[in-house]
Amino acid sequence: MRPNQSRSRNRGLTIIELVVVVAVLAILAGFIVPRLGFVRNLASESGNATIIADSASQAVFYNTAVGHYPQGEDTLLTSAGTALDASLNKNLKSALTTVNLDSYAALSLAAQLTGSSTGGTVTLFNQTDDQGANPNLDDTTQVTFSATGTISSTGLPVPATLAGQTTVAQVNTATTYGQAIYAAAYGSAALTAGAPTDNTYLVALGYGANSQINGKTGLEAPVLFDKNNGEYTRPILLLKVFPSGSTAASVPPGTSATTSISIGFDASTVNTQLGKYQVDQAR
Repeated sequence: MRPNQSRSRNRGLTIIELVVVVAVLAILAGFIVPRLGFVRNLASESGNATIIADSASQAVFYNTAVGHYPQGEDTLLTSAGTALDASLNKNLKSALTTVNLDSYAALSLAAQLTGSSTGGTVTLFNQTDDQGANPNLDDTTQVTFSATGTISSTGLPVPATLAGQTTVAQVNTATTYGQAIYAAAYGSAALTAGAPTDNTYLVALGYGANSQINGKTGLEAPVLFDKNNGEYTRPILLLKVFPSGSTAASVPPGTSATTSISIGFDASTVNTQLGKYQVDQAR
């Protein structure tokens, strides 16, 4: 064998061969890279589902151990307590509106957060409006409302006094996202035109860093994945309240006839997230 033949057989790839290899790798990358985002989103969805389920379970465990749901949640409102905070995810914001609690609704909410059939004073937290990079830590404006009266085990709240911040976030019966939440919580048969037939409604509270659930049934306030920077990322606790005109009967003291749902609103649609809740129905 001639020396030049041996050298030609040991040489590297030709330009054409390199181009072919690069082209093949580019084609493979075209298939694989888009799926990396899908896998990442799938992992985040799975993590969110776990966090949401854990949050709902923690609320139920707290209620079982202490006799009421925890106080210290976020109101999801601005520091003035008059409007929804700008840091809320747009889907969540679409699902909510603000409402001024009447004395009946305030007493039924206070009873659920104090464990007393006569209501009492409740501590919650508004956002501070600084719109920083982490609004989960902006819940430092402490507010209270007080509602006292009586709640019969065979009737509706009979309020006596009402004071403090009475504006809260309510699940909106007039929007698609809000109606989807009511359908998940109540069942379609209990709704008329998307609103509860018994004239009750759901109050939305965030599992903030100040919630009493932290250190009791949870180590820290949970945060969901895949949020846009500057968005509020806590799961949401929903409590059923009984305003004036409610036709629901047999409303016992405290929490045993309430509905609680922990729902997270991440980059996916609300309808997707509605598949990841736990409900604490009447017990």
